Amino acid sequence: MNDRFHGRGPADEPKQNSASISTRKGPSPFLRLPGELRNEIYKLALHEDEGLYYVNTSLDKPILAMQKASSEAYNQLKFVNRQLHSETAGLELRVNKIKFVPEREGGTAADQFLHFARILNPDKANSLTNIVLRGCVGASHPFPKSLDVMESINEFCETDPACRVSYIVLPR
Repeated sequence: MNDRFHGRGPADEPKQNSASISTRKGPSPFLRLPGELRNEIYKLALHEDEGLYYVNTSLDKPILAMQKASSEAYNQLKFVNRQLHSETAGLELRVNKIKFVPEREGGTAADQFLHFARILNPDKANSLTNIVLRGCVGASHPFPKSLDVMESINEFCETDPACRVSYIVLPR
C-alpha cells in the first residue's frame, strides 16, 4: 500500500463541537494584507464608473446609492465589522462622482448639495472630489432660485479647491 494513505484522515479525527470549528484565531486573511494593498482593493470595490446618486432621507442621514430611487447605501463594506468601517466609511466620496438631481419636493440639485455639505462630517466633506449638480431645461427651477445659493457653492469650492463641482443643465 502507498504510505500516503496510512494514518489518520479527516473522517478519523475526533469530533469537535460546531462552535469550536467556526471560531478563528487572529484576523481574517484579508485583514492580514498590508494596509496599502487593502486600500487599493477598497478603491476598486467602491468605485462606480457612472458615479453615485445622493438620496435625501427624512432622517438627515443621506445615502449614496447607484440609483436615485434607492434606499440602500452603496458602501456595504462598512457594515462588515469595525475595522472595515474605519477603513472604508466615506471612501465612496473620494473615489466616485457624486450626482445631485432635482427632486419634486426636495428643491434644486444645488439646494440638495448644500444641505449635504452642511450635515457631512468636515473630514468627509474634504474628501469629496467630484460633484455633479443637474438641472433640467423646462423644469420650474433648473437653476438655483437665488444668488446666495451660488455664492455658497462658490465658498465650498474655495474651501475645498481639490473638489470639482459641475452644474449641468439637460433637456427634459
